[in-house]
Amino acid sequence: MEFTVSGSQAPSLPLAVRNPYLSAWLPGSQVNDLPTAQAEFWTSKKTLGWTILAQVDSKTFTLFGAPEVITNTTAATQKSISYTATHTIAELEAGAASIVVDFFSPVSPNNHLRQSFPFSYVTITVAGSSDVQILSAIDGSWYGQPDKLVSQYQNTGTTSVISLTDPNAADYTEVNDMAAWGSIVLATSQAGSSSVSYQSGPADTVFSKFIESGSLDGTSPTYMIGDWIAFAQKLSSVSSTSTSSVTFAVGQYRNNLINYLGNDQVGFFKSAYSSLLDVVDGFLDDYESAYAESQTLDKAIFSETSSISSNYTDLTTAAVRQSYGAMEITLPASNTADTSNPYVFLKEISTNGDVNTVDVVYPTSTILGVMSPDWIKYLLEPVAVFSESPAWTADYVVHDLGTYPVATGRTPATSEPILLEATGGFLIMAYQYQKLTGDESWAQSHEQLFQRFADYLKTNGLKPSLQYDTVDSIKETVNQTNLAITSAIGLKAYGALTGNQAYAQTAQSFASTIYTQGLGTNLYSNGTFTNGTTQHFTYNYCMSTSWGTVFNLFPDQYLNLNTFPAAAASMQCSWYMSQATSVGIPYASVQDDIANGMWDMWIAATCPTDVDTIIGFEHAFFTNGKNTVPFADRFYVTGPQAGIFVTARARPTLGTTFALLLGKGVSFTKYLAAT
Repeated sequence: MEFTVSGSQAPSLPLAVRNPYLSAWLPGSQVNDLPTAQAEFWTSKKTLGWTILAQVDSKTFTLFGAPEVITNTTAATQKSISYTATHTIAELEAGAASIVVDFFSPVSPNNHLRQSFPFSYVTITVAGSSDVQILSAIDGSWYGQPDKLVSQYQNTGTTSVISLTDPNAADYTEVNDMAAWGSIVLATSQAGSSSVSYQSGPADTVFSKFIESGSLDGTSPTYMIGDWIAFAQKLSSVSSTSTSSVTFAVGQYRNNLINYLGNDQVGFFKSAYSSLLDVVDGFLDDYESAYAESQTLDKAIFSETSSISSNYTDLTTAAVRQSYGAMEITLPASNTADTSNPYVFLKEISTNGDVNTVDVVYPTSTILGVMSPDWIKYLLEPVAVFSESPAWTADYVVHDLGTYPVATGRTPATSEPILLEATGGFLIMAYQYQKLTGDESWAQSHEQLFQRFADYLKTNGLKPSLQYDTVDSIKETVNQTNLAITSAIGLKAYGALTGNQAYAQTAQSFASTIYTQGLGTNLYSNGTFTNGTTQHFTYNYCMSTSWGTVFNLFPDQYLNLNTFPAAAASMQCSWYMSQATSVGIPYASVQDDIANGMWDMWIAATCPTDVDTIIGFEHAFFTNGKNTVPFADRFYVTGPQAGIFVTARARPTLGTTFALLLGKGVSFTKYLAAT
């Protein structure tokens, strides 16, 4: 496949990543030994049983995920591993056969039906031998609570499906971040193969049967913990000049996805399909079209990013499945016929699991702006609807809607005190959506709410009260400069959104006070202004030696709001470089040992002379071999832990890697099929 980048140095590679519960990864420490590698859930704390075997000329080879119970097999020889925005591809040799294993998770946000399918593909393509059988198998570890599962085999005539389900599981039950309701699914199409066989049961029984005969025996005994479900297919004859392939689907199917304000939300796929079998059929039938679209998208991303640098290509390509894999597109269960106004729900992965956290949606909106601007509205609309309800009495935006997958809202007392950053960010995103799509009706439908938010910024934004910024590992403080800057830019965005120049004038007044007059710079200390050169924005007013990452200068620039002059950004860029270690840029003087990679990508987009350096820091972290978790968005920059990730992994926030493209006005929507 063209347009791939090497995956040999990645911290982790996506295998099946479609939503917060279907999120299987290949740890970086194992990327160069796929035959023995073990898939992991995004938490990196749970191994997922997933095995692929090939019998070539009566000899069995392990291609991926060999469990310890397998004997009488030989590990295939891995030749390479690479990835695109939508595929992770390994090339192997097994006896006389050349084999390609392609883990394919479609990213098709403008085809809502395709994007909503809760499954991923793995395709095994073989050349060089005419006698090949392939086995794919998974176990109950993909389910949050696998002790009461029931296995079921079904066949539609064109598709074979084995599912594992707990029939007594309550909707919306999570165990260790994994879904503990719905069904684990393994499926394959019978088209193009000589035979399909299946089996479920203990690992040694299932695998021994395949090793012995190249097929499975069609038995499905009562499920016991540790059992596997498997399909085997005999490939069509191939020669030295032809290939044959088989595709499997793996996933996690749930009838109800989200509890939104007490009402069930279902996958968008319910608009076209009513049952698990129908959905699996539709997913497998869509393979060719989905694959063709992925080729177009992968090529476009590769072409646009490689014109900047190969390092940038590596980072953006790695962020695509990760970003969209934190979200699900839904419809109300009560009306799946109306597909005109879907919602998107995002899980705040690897921190506290909140739903549609506004200051997580905010950085994620970067990739959305390039690929699917409508998704900005789809994410913010549930927040707006709740904020207009009697349950929400504050004048600022609610921080989040609850803990995934239960989005029943917060109260001002239970909502995390990220007030100005979330409210300013919300209005900036509202304007971003309107500017990118030309749709003025959405803002008009929430006219009173958006004005309420703007008035809150106007009243409270210049002198921030005790609260967090977006990095809530830093303690709450008053008079944070970056929050005042966010408020100013949020007000300017609201003025542009509505045409109300009074708010734009207030924004400029804030900016003048903060920057021109020096309230938020190093020239203001202990209540007095001093003469000298303005060197940087402070973290807090009056603390001249404090400083922080002023990431909101990026949307101020790319949305042409120009609340702050170009000189302010240039000043801050110089300061960042003066504070950088050999590993990266610390986030702030109050957190000077950690870089925040998601905001660093916004910095890169505002610091044109330092782009290569900043991207280089992030790329060095991505490839340093010290981390084996899905792409993390923060890391240590000092001391013995320098280059090691800090807590947050697999988050959609690294959609900020697309900031350089967004700033250039690049759009990939033309490459993505619509529903």
